[in-house]
Amino acid sequence: MFLEGTLHVLWIYFILGLILCVPPILLPKWKSLVQFFNKKEISNKKFIRIFLVSLGLIITVIAVILMTIHSPHLLNIQFSSFRTEYLIFNFYTFFSFILLPFACALIGCASYVKNSSSVKLGNFFIILIALFALALAGSFFHDVLWCGTRTELYTLEVNAGYDLDWWRNVLYVESKDYRMFGFYMTVLTIILLIYASILLWKLEIFTDNGYDNNAKLKIFLFSSLLFIELGVALYVMEYFRMFTFIPTFIATYIGIPSSLVLSHLLGKLLANRSRGE
Repeated sequence: MFLEGTLHVLWIYFILGLILCVPPILLPKWKSLVQFFNKKEISNKKFIRIFLVSLGLIITVIAVILMTIHSPHLLNIQFSSFRTEYLIFNFYTFFSFILLPFACALIGCASYVKNSSSVKLGNFFIILIALFALALAGSFFHDVLWCGTRTELYTLEVNAGYDLDWWRNVLYVESKDYRMFGFYMTVLTIILLIYASILLWKLEIFTDNGYDNNAKLKIFLFSSLLFIELGVALYVMEYFRMFTFIPTFIATYIGIPSSLVLSHLLGKLLANRSRGE
């Protein structure tokens, strides 16, 4: 069994899921904390919006530059040493798969701020965390697709190189099997999707008006599109063995910006009801 010796990771993720998902559902203090922050409103909306957009775009530009440098189908740079290649790879993974989802959340929050007549701090934090969890789930979804393709739908044992070093070192995993990594990324993706759904569901309690069925459907559709768009774009961009120049170019320079656009539209949808429209 390819999960042998790694089941402690499942327990870690299970505990993480409980820590994230239980408080918004069961703990009254979580609601009280949001209400406390909602007593304060963001006054300088223009400055906050410019700051969020600027930071989100800076992160995205750096991520795309690193994708371009790392891809053999775009610049095809030959590194002078393994140390340089490994350093670039670490920056590439951090910006592309962790910070890029945060950039999506920043752009969505900027749209929320722009389209809200008043921005309560508690609601702002809920949306920021929810959109980050949603986009991060999309990033990890790319791992599920990547590992599934690499192992022929999880039927073959294929060992990783140095690309899983950070994950294996943090969680004390000896196995290098991509099937194992893909399985745990599936678990983590599901946890993040559940967490994002809970936060967006709880957001309705703190808005001026509830979301009608039409609004809920639009939020669900745009959330699903963001999750799939970002995940597939990252998958195509990174899977060098299958996708060549044209799909890699489209995924990197069209797919990634499209994820930001979807985040912007989702933030606008979440803002509409908050201002009582």
